[in-house]
Amino acid sequence: MIKRKSLMIIILVLISVVSTLFLYAYFSDNRNIESPPGEVITLKFEFTNLFLIPIKKGYILIDNAYEKEFGKFLDYLDEYKIDIKEIKYILLTHHHDDHVGFLNQITSENPEASVVLHRRTADLVATGFNNKTNGGGIVNRRIYILFKMKQLLTPGWDLTFPPYFVRENDLVFDNDVFDLSNVVGINVKAIYTPGHSSDSFSYIYNNKYDSWRSLINREVEVIIPSHGKPFNIKNLKNNIDSQKQENIAKFF
Repeated sequence: MIKRKSLMIIILVLISVVSTLFLYAYFSDNRNIESPPGEVITLKFEFTNLFLIPIKKGYILIDNAYEKEFGKFLDYLDEYKIDIKEIKYILLTHHHDDHVGFLNQITSENPEASVVLHRRTADLVATGFNNKTNGGGIVNRRIYILFKMKQLLTPGWDLTFPPYFVRENDLVFDNDVFDLSNVVGINVKAIYTPGHSSDSFSYIYNNKYDSWRSLINREVEVIIPSHGKPFNIKNLKNNIDSQKQENIAKFF
């Protein structure tokens, strides 16, 4: 009887802890949120937001998700009545498994699509695993909590992905600031913003969306992240001094 009572107490404590973590994750993700431009299509996956931006005779796709989520991606395309061959460019922000997972599947279905990525990312996607030796981490504690919960619930998750090797029709750039406007046909600029990973890039779209000080100095208004909801730049301004190296939530 005592053992059963102790077990019930443990279960209740675990439920309480998990509920608290979920509530924290939910409410911390709803401060100063913004909506992306109306023409941008947001595709929500387990951890990652993908974006489809219309261009002349097609779309730009920002990032991928996990390899296992390719079927869900195809379902989204069906929902929006978009043929996969309409995706003309795939812009990668960095090499992690939840951002490049089904890259080989897309380019197999649509070999004419051009993958646009920095030289750092090109080297890292060819390895097939998240690089853990050259910096990077999670500064968002909500994401850190979700990351740890996923590790507990999916012990087979090993941060690997199918290696991707740059093709002849892909575009690899070397500069830390690179104007893609003449490539994709709309106003898009890539800027180097390391932090989450050593190869992280942000894309400024239509001169409105431009690590941290780089974004603030460009006077952008809204950040549209792959993880979480869009938020106002004042979140970065209010927290930039608190995010010192010793405060960064470590994960690997």
